Amino acid sequence: MKYARAFGQMFVLSLVCVCGKAAVAQDSTVTPDSAMAQVAAAANVANAANEWPRQMDSAGWTVVMYQPQVESFKMPDMDARAAVSLKGPEMKEPQFGAVWVTCTVSADHENRMVQLIDLKVTDTRFPGLSGIQVEKLIAFLEAEIPTWKLDIELDRLLADLETAEVSGSKSDRLNNDAPAVYFRTEPTVLVIVDGKPILREIEGSTYKYVANTPYFMIDDGFGTCYLKGGQFWYSAAKVEGDWKSVSSVPSEVTQLAQKAQAAAASSAPQPDSGVPVITSPPKVIVSTRPADLLLSDGTPEWVALEGTGLMYIKNSENDILKDLETQQTYILLAGRWFRSSSLEKGPWKHVPPDQVPSEFARIPAGSDMASVRASVPGTEEARAAVLESSIPETAAVDRNKTLTVQ
Repeated sequence: MKYARAFGQMFVLSLVCVCGKAAVAQDSTVTPDSAMAQVAAAANVANAANEWPRQMDSAGWTVVMYQPQVESFKMPDMDARAAVSLKGPEMKEPQFGAVWVTCTVSADHENRMVQLIDLKVTDTRFPGLSGIQVEKLIAFLEAEIPTWKLDIELDRLLADLETAEVSGSKSDRLNNDAPAVYFRTEPTVLVIVDGKPILREIEGSTYKYVANTPYFMIDDGFGTCYLKGGQFWYSAAKVEGDWKSVSSVPSEVTQLAQKAQAAAASSAPQPDSGVPVITSPPKVIVSTRPADLLLSDGTPEWVALEGTGLMYIKNSENDILKDLETQQTYILLAGRWFRSSSLEKGPWKHVPPDQVPSEFARIPAGSDMASVRASVPGTEEARAAVLESSIPETAAVDRNKTLTVQ
């Protein structure tokens, strides 16, 4: 339902904040080859001191492997991942990615060192490589690894274990409370105010603006608030009230909006020509707490999902599923699943990953709901998403430009 984007865009174009810009540059140029050379030089120095990263050269391949980070450890077995950069005989530029390994551990407590034994590659993630190149990389690593003497400082390993444990405990303590969820079958826009409305004075005016929202929202101090969304105006008795479309507003309100729009013109996003023009005002919901809006283009059209005991809403851009066995409705918001017995009324409850219905893993990869598979534990898409997030991100920096700060 492409209209949802148009509604959101219409309101975003009414933003009143102005963002500064800054450009950053340096003095010299760093090409991928020179960067690889620098990494290799650092690796050679590290090798001499029995430290990380490690560089391996063989048959035209240059591989730089950084110290593995522990993912799980149950004596004597350890699973870890490591960032890797490599350049092969058929590659013009070095590629960066990650490898996952499993090994057994032997500790030398007197010298505070740990040796990794029988290290095997269990997975790799190199988005820039072809399938053939990945196969060659795995073959190279599996041939070279048995010849490595891989030592890690015991204290570093203990620190990694502690970090892994802390990271796991933190994820258990994440706030998984469901946001306010609104489901509508007609054009609607959700406007978020970050907490209780904060009113700030406007110089030379009796009106006050709501400071903790990016939208143009003002209060006249006599029981009427105004909101501008694109070419449409709305009013309500209070910020958290029932907003209605109005055909006209006081002239001073119009002037204030024009000044705000002029001030924000340089940083305002450009409209997307791919969305339809909105000719009638959508409904407006204002929320002062975290919230999400689900839309369907008219009455929901529930359709059976082939090969599963699930149904989905065909005329909605949102990820909404119904489990026929339990009659529970599931929604996917920011990578997290929530369920309720009522799509329209809620309440919604967070669903931990290990409690997602097993039917979700049977969603066909080529179906309209295939995108949710990345958030279904056990699917290839979910694993790929985890691997993708573990790869170090690199970027080219132009060092020839002059530093400019505005």
